[in-house]
Amino acid sequence: MNKKLHELSRFLDKMYKSDSGHSFAKVLGQVYLCLESGAPAFTDFLDPERRQYAQSRLIGLEKFGIAMTEEGGYPEAERKMLGFAPEDMDFPQYPIARILAEFDAKHASPAHSDFLGAILGLGLSRNVIGDIVMLPASAVIMAEAHIEGFLLSGLRKVGKTAVSTSHLPRDAHIFGIDNRKTDRLICASLRLDNVLAAAFRLSRGDAAALVKSGKAFINWHEAASASKVVRQGDMLTLRKYGRVQISNLAGKSRKDHFLIDIIRY
Repeated sequence: MNKKLHELSRFLDKMYKSDSGHSFAKVLGQVYLCLESGAPAFTDFLDPERRQYAQSRLIGLEKFGIAMTEEGGYPEAERKMLGFAPEDMDFPQYPIARILAEFDAKHASPAHSDFLGAILGLGLSRNVIGDIVMLPASAVIMAEAHIEGFLLSGLRKVGKTAVSTSHLPRDAHIFGIDNRKTDRLICASLRLDNVLAAAFRLSRGDAAALVKSGKAFINWHEAASASKVVRQGDMLTLRKYGRVQISNLAGKSRKDHFLIDIIRY
């Protein structure tokens, strides 16, 4: 092993021993793979919090001759892979497949959470699926390339809605359509359970129970308490229900309730 590779190995070993995070250990595994094989290596899809953490820990990787990039399948992607390659090598195409799932919008309108539930119901892990981009009568699913065939043959229904799937060419120009929806909530307080209950049409008790069971996340971190106060800009995720962002705290109503503007994803 030459000096540079030896130094890089020591650099990675030090981080591996000092970090117990399972997701970061998997990222390091791909850097090791790139180091040992001299070929590009890619992580699974990572949410922004895990991706930013990994990138912050890997600052300085380039001095060892390893380039790091990210890709999610389209420019506005939230969930992305990290890729590692020797800096003197042209970076290859990321192993991301785009799958178009079409449905008859006249009879049904499945949501993002419906598609995600149907995909996970096939036995797939969340980390092999990137963003799901909702369009007026279809959804585009970002997925690791090795599971494309499985999804094309296996995804036939989303809930009770029939869908037809096909491979979406890389040069298909369907993105840039912003289908995020805005909404206004009226909440008695800014507590997390109150906001989740209003956003997803739940009772406050049900929302609090979901927080307690580890199903709620604020900015991709698991929420520790149902009484946590939300702030403007916070991204709230409730597993199996969806995701909303607090876009504006718009004051109070005449009955002294909080007016909260949200973006639904």
